[in-house]
Amino acid sequence: MTKYKLFILVFTVFLLTRLVGLGYDMSNSDAARWHRRSENFLTALKHQNFAKTYQHYQPGVTLMWLNAITKQSVALVQTDPQKTLENADWFPIIDGISKAVIIFVLAGLLAVQVYVIAKIYTVKVALLYGFFLAVEPYMIGIDRWFHLTALETYTAFCAFLLLLYWSEKRTKKLLVLSAVFLALSILSKLTSFILLPLFLVIIFDLEKKFKPAALYIGVILLTLFLVFPAFWADGLQVLQKFFLAVTNAVGNDIRAQELSGPLRILFYPVLLAFKLSPLTLVAGFLAFTKYKELFASSKTKLLLIYLVFYFIVMSIPDKKIDRYALVFIAPLLLLISVYLATLQQKVVTVIAALSLLFLVYVIYVFHPIYSAYYSPIFGGTREAINLGVYDNSGEYFAQAAFYLNSKGRNNYTFIPDNIESFSYYYKGFLQREFDSKTTYIVRSHDIDRKEVIEPNCPTLDKTFGTKEAAVIYVFTCQK
Repeated sequence: MTKYKLFILVFTVFLLTRLVGLGYDMSNSDAARWHRRSENFLTALKHQNFAKTYQHYQPGVTLMWLNAITKQSVALVQTDPQKTLENADWFPIIDGISKAVIIFVLAGLLAVQVYVIAKIYTVKVALLYGFFLAVEPYMIGIDRWFHLTALETYTAFCAFLLLLYWSEKRTKKLLVLSAVFLALSILSKLTSFILLPLFLVIIFDLEKKFKPAALYIGVILLTLFLVFPAFWADGLQVLQKFFLAVTNAVGNDIRAQELSGPLRILFYPVLLAFKLSPLTLVAGFLAFTKYKELFASSKTKLLLIYLVFYFIVMSIPDKKIDRYALVFIAPLLLLISVYLATLQQKVVTVIAALSLLFLVYVIYVFHPIYSAYYSPIFGGTREAINLGVYDNSGEYFAQAAFYLNSKGRNNYTFIPDNIESFSYYYKGFLQREFDSKTTYIVRSHDIDRKEVIEPNCPTLDKTFGTKEAAVIYVFTCQK
């Protein structure tokens, strides 16, 4: 099989695992909020009220641009005024379309990464990297979210790889492209700003002069200005908001886990042990045992520095969020691919075949919600719940809503845990408080809920979750 056919196969796997069942799988906790922000962003553009394009501190500009274009395109072909986010029949469709657009953009960003990796390493390394990223379960799951995390991660790694390529070729075009991608990553989520000091140190260390670093900063500022319309209205105010966001965001995130001491340092390693596939963990361990050979090249040393720098900075705050671990996966997979490329082809083929078999297992157990993946070698979902690291960001609430829709529209359902991930699929009456009219209560496991009980309505009607463990519980209230 030629290398071109293999690359086509890799991207086919990438797209199939991320597109099948999209829209009817789940709505992550703040997906609906980003739909709203995108609509507000589009309205602000139409009315040339550019200051109003600032919708959130993160700031989510890339996501809002993509979804604004998607929403406008859909509006041109459908004029039904009832097709709004509140329409439970319409929401899965528009959510699926919006997420599909993001996934195709991610595929394009992966193509950039694969192309650059082939240039700085080999075609074999690029092919292995693309394959392992395509089949990594948790990566699949977060890529399917309507969220900023994947866009931030993919654009940031594009920026790093282009900088790595520039370190060899020293052409201005590569430096400019790297700056553009880093700016897009910052416009996705401000946490990417933490990479700028590292990148500037790398540039200055290689060039020993300020001009390339100044060019890099200038291109970033220009991209921020051109892509984010809020800068056109009042750039100084936007920068002030960015500063406040950087200083306040981590400490005020209500979904973050509060950790201190040794637990703060161990959070992401433990989480990755649960979230990475067993083959990735084994291959990663073997790769690091060959560190002398692996890190002999300067580019692989820089790759390791990128990974370690991210780990140190992300481990400093007391508050942690599980999906932030995504930033470690791409550089780790590239390190593994560099190592595997040195092995005999038969060994690599066996590892790739085992990865595909494991993907089949993951599809069977978790489809269509791969962000619910927890590694079976550490006890899977059950053990994650027992250890208090299980985090439900909306997984399987949609399935509970579909089930209760089959019970009719006249029921009253109380959702105490994650109403945002349930409400947009549900056709009955929603309640934020329990009362005498309540027909059903939907509860879920989460970080702080190892056990799910409901004293108001103790009769368990139905559960939803993976093939290995229930995570959503539907309780019936006796009348």
